[in-house]
Amino acid sequence: MTREKLFKIFNSNGFYIAFSIFAAICLWTYVSFLQKDTISSKFVNVPVVVTGQETLENKGFIATSVNVEKIDLTITGKTSEVMHISGSELYVEVDLKDLAETNTSVGVYQLSYTVHYPDNINPNYVSVESASADYVTVKIEKFSTKTIPVKVVYDAVVPEGYRAEPIEIKQENLVISGPDSVVSRISYAQVTIEEQEITDTFSGEFGYVYMSEDNEYVESELVTANYDKISVTIPVVMIKEIPLALEFTGINSANLNNTVCEISPSKIQVSGSPSVIEDLNEIIIGTLDLTTFAEEYENDIEIVLPEGITNLSEETTASVSIKITGLSTKETTVSNFAVKNNTESYSAEVLTESIILTLRGKSGALDDVSASDITVYADLSSLGNATGTYNVPAVVEIKNADGVDAVGKYNVTVRVKETD
Repeated sequence: MTREKLFKIFNSNGFYIAFSIFAAICLWTYVSFLQKDTISSKFVNVPVVVTGQETLENKGFIATSVNVEKIDLTITGKTSEVMHISGSELYVEVDLKDLAETNTSVGVYQLSYTVHYPDNINPNYVSVESASADYVTVKIEKFSTKTIPVKVVYDAVVPEGYRAEPIEIKQENLVISGPDSVVSRISYAQVTIEEQEITDTFSGEFGYVYMSEDNEYVESELVTANYDKISVTIPVVMIKEIPLALEFTGINSANLNNTVCEISPSKIQVSGSPSVIEDLNEIIIGTLDLTTFAEEYENDIEIVLPEGITNLSEETTASVSIKITGLSTKETTVSNFAVKNNTESYSAEVLTESIILTLRGKSGALDDVSASDITVYADLSSLGNATGTYNVPAVVEIKNADGVDAVGKYNVTVRVKETD
């Protein structure tokens, strides 16, 4: 058929008349279908929703089982309504509120249900023609609440040199609620932590299971608790034996080569966070100026540990014994005095006429030092704006004498006055 002939057919009056009749028949068929009085449609696996549980629990009861979770419904009604019912929005409601208000005992009850249609459906034009279940059977038990402890079990290895401290549980107790037949069997909640090896403090939030008094697992689908997770911390500390040491100042004639220091105990066992202890190789228990004594020094020093470290040993003090070897001492009288660190607009006069100093060093070096090489300074730094007569510390300076020190502590008397 040529293109021209097709064009003539589609544009003829006869084609328009035939098409109009066909369209009218289709429209009449559709409208007639909609205007049918009723039709029926089957909906399978309609969910059963139980409500009013809270009202029942307030009465001291709980619904522990429902015999059906889904129902098949055949719904009849006006065609325009039934054909627009969406199965995904259809559900069946079993309300426990009326049961809670009329019954106060445990048992098994057959309850009627209400069909809830989608919002766009007028329930006056539809009804349930048949259903796979006429009633929903509900078992009612006594509702119970109690408080139980939380216990933590962990299967871990703490290697040599580390120690796990007592477990810290943020939620030490749980308040649980549910059927009395289940709640009464629950003795505690158990958290299980599975770690192969722990060498540092371990923390986290964990789930739990319910256990009986006989340490058996209790199935608890209907039991609720005030916490879903338990926060647990397992503190882990490192244990280490660390040497004790002194820090020295005033190193000149006496030094690390001719100073013998003995500390008892020489080591102590401590514990603390691995980040603090791991790189700690000694503990300084004090600082000692080697010019404060001539040859020997003995003292007991309190062992004060850095923050975050715990002393695991019994000793809280250390006995310190120091000997200076290979050096000689001599005494010399000095009368060359001066002042230092005096306050501006104040002057001071040294009233001490002479002082006997003990010098320490190698014999040859000591022989080279004369009284004229030594100046004794009265240190006025502690006086400020004070005036009057004071006994103040003395600072000894020795010129041209490396390896020689004035050992011991000295004081001189000064008179301070304000200048005009």
